[in-house]
Amino acid sequence: MRQASILVLLSFVVACKSGDERVSPSRTAPTDPADVASLAEPPPVSGPPLLDVELGAGSARLWLPAAGTGGEHVRLLHVAAIETGLGSNDVGLDRGQMGGARLVRFRTVGDRVLLEELNTSFRADSDDPLERLATAQSFATSVLWGGEPVDTRRDGEVLVDLTDLLVRDAHGIADSLERADQGSYALDRSRSALDAKRCRAFPDNLDFAALLTFTSDDPGSLARSTAPEGGALTFVQRQGFIRLPDQGFDRRRFDPRMGAFGISYVDYAAPLDAPLVKRFAVRHRIDVDETTGTPRPIVYYIDRAAPEPVRSALVEGARWWADAFAEAGYPGLFRVEVAPPWMDPLDVRFHFVQWVHRSTRGWSYGNAVTDPRTGEIVKGHVSLGSLRVRQDRLLFEGLLGVQDTGSGEPRDPVQLALARIRQLSAHEIGHTLGLAHNFAASVSQRASVMDYPAPRVRPDGRGGVDVSDAYDVGVGAWDRHSIRMLYGQVPEGETTAEFHDRLHRAAVDSGLRYLTDADARPAAAAQPYANLWDDGEDPAAALLRALEVRRTALGQFGESNLAAGRPLAELEEVFVPLFLHHRYQVDAAAKMVGGVLYDHAMNDASGSAMQPVPLDDQRRALTALLETLDAEVLRTPDAVRGLLLPRPPGYGSSRETFERRAGVAFDWLGAAEVAARMTARGLLHPERLHRVELQAREATTPSAARFDAKGVVGEIFESVRSAAIEGEAADGVVQALSEAAFAVVVEEALRTYLSSQASRPVREAMRGQLAAFADDDFVDGRLELDDLRAEVRSALDRPASPEARDPAGASPRTPPGSPIGTPAWCSLR
Repeated sequence: MRQASILVLLSFVVACKSGDERVSPSRTAPTDPADVASLAEPPPVSGPPLLDVELGAGSARLWLPAAGTGGEHVRLLHVAAIETGLGSNDVGLDRGQMGGARLVRFRTVGDRVLLEELNTSFRADSDDPLERLATAQSFATSVLWGGEPVDTRRDGEVLVDLTDLLVRDAHGIADSLERADQGSYALDRSRSALDAKRCRAFPDNLDFAALLTFTSDDPGSLARSTAPEGGALTFVQRQGFIRLPDQGFDRRRFDPRMGAFGISYVDYAAPLDAPLVKRFAVRHRIDVDETTGTPRPIVYYIDRAAPEPVRSALVEGARWWADAFAEAGYPGLFRVEVAPPWMDPLDVRFHFVQWVHRSTRGWSYGNAVTDPRTGEIVKGHVSLGSLRVRQDRLLFEGLLGVQDTGSGEPRDPVQLALARIRQLSAHEIGHTLGLAHNFAASVSQRASVMDYPAPRVRPDGRGGVDVSDAYDVGVGAWDRHSIRMLYGQVPEGETTAEFHDRLHRAAVDSGLRYLTDADARPAAAAQPYANLWDDGEDPAAALLRALEVRRTALGQFGESNLAAGRPLAELEEVFVPLFLHHRYQVDAAAKMVGGVLYDHAMNDASGSAMQPVPLDDQRRALTALLETLDAEVLRTPDAVRGLLLPRPPGYGSSRETFERRAGVAFDWLGAAEVAARMTARGLLHPERLHRVELQAREATTPSAARFDAKGVVGEIFESVRSAAIEGEAADGVVQALSEAAFAVVVEEALRTYLSSQASRPVREAMRGQLAAFADDDFVDGRLELDDLRAEVRSALDRPASPEARDPAGASPRTPPGSPIGTPAWCSLR
């Protein structure tokens, strides 16, 4: 998927010295992506190329086979990628980023040779050519390029100049920049060129490289901050053509219980009693060697650019999948090796795990080049963000301090970060094997590396925290189950459906669950077992445990959490993730309120009906969540506030810190507002409260205390109101924090009230509490919230409107938790 060329360092004649470390000239020199000299030559390729290519100084010409029916010369898969990236996670144009595979054909129409993308979404799986033709003519294709023939041969072969096709924005770079608000960029052909020396032809694929420069008169801040000149962004783009995989791939019916990805298309030849939409699982071909009768290994290569000890950790985590394949009946099938120096990461012949740098931390991705006709994985490609492992080290330094950093001991933050990256390696490779996220694994004894795992941190009973079981080792029971469902051999006499049913029943009997992105990610998600970065079977209990760990670590936080010799201001980057340590357990506990329990069952005896979370559990969750709004939870320890200094000269701002509305002074009130808003916004979401209302009206046994929308909103208001009034008698910090939590709840209630998504019962619940707050007697005039009360009165006196001002619009920005940014080009993370 990518060119694994080794970049040569430019030599500088100046030697540098940093502290006591003498740095050689080669280590201080910038690399030149245009220099592709490799440390070792690739092995020779046997066999003729897929198609004959003629390369000139700045052109590429391709000989196409003689045209057949309909003027068609050849059908291929087409892939576009970028070898070099922008380096900004938020924009999402990363080194080695690959797009999906298109089914294309070259064909001649009149005096033009066209590259046409065929429509694979609508088909007719029929032997009747007229039935197939009717479907093909009913839906549009897309011509991607056209050109005139340059020459012909006696046997009918046609020569076409592909230069215009190859020196174009095939990857959608300009669109990505515009979507990220970085300006309107256009390809500058005078600063772009085909790199003929980089174009290669192999028996099963062709690979072309071009240097593309995009220009803009008004570049965005992210473009300016990562490129030498923001108005001129230069990328190396790769386009490839791949021979269509051989016939004989065993398509496997997609089953929503297998925890896998699938392809789907509409089959207009389907019988009337069969589904119109066909779905097949995405998976690798298991290719048996005709000589030995054993499967040829699936080999993944780890980027040699990853430094040690990270590289070894990536190899170790990747190899966990070998056990799952062995249990599925394929010992020795899955292998992992460190890539040789000559290997090109973008070459579709190799499955590759690539090490990617960005200016800020971000997601890692597991992507797959897949045959859109069948779901066969042609190439697995992983992009691992290099800053993730450093952020994990920082998380543990916030919990444990830095005294053990680099020691190699079990409490060493570096070792704990390496334990996490082993899981990350396995997780992203799992995507390229065809597996989806399982965000319910954390409630099933950490049953899958396809979850987002929170480190298991517990109070140690001695005033500290225990990280001895921070991360699990190896793939889990769910992963083994998914590999069996996806790759296991169906026994003779058993259909694939029967095979899947049997495996699913065994998984259910062993307590395994499967819930994925749509169940976990929405702001008002309802299934409390589907969560990102959570730990434990009981979200409410886990939240209280997280608060206890947080309280312990904050009580010990100080200079010992930052390495000596670093500016004390950088302590805030360690403090922020610790202060927000409970953020994901807040999300999980909030799903219990108005929550519903369900799984993705088939229409058979193994399914279970959707049902509400038991009312007692919902009450426990609400009580735990209200604890997060307490002033002592929201308080930055007195001893810490003075340590969080402003950034020193030369260090710039950091997106990993809280906003400072007080200039150089640390805004502990803003930090409290950020933490309080996580809880308030989750609890007061209109969908969540509407579910609470529905469940209250469906209940056959009345609750002793109202647990409908009005009751829940009333309990939230009364809790923060009482705390704010009691805070009047406390010190100034507690008073301010209590008032801040109260104000945040009011703002979020007003936000819900003004939302076009709020149902009538939810709006009524909000209006009652907001009207009471706006009354002069609500807080007996003891709180400094007159401006907010005036805003509430104004909102209640006018019709609700989606265009109404967001009451929380001026609130402090929440520092990032999960890796920042989700580029539209890839949904696998």
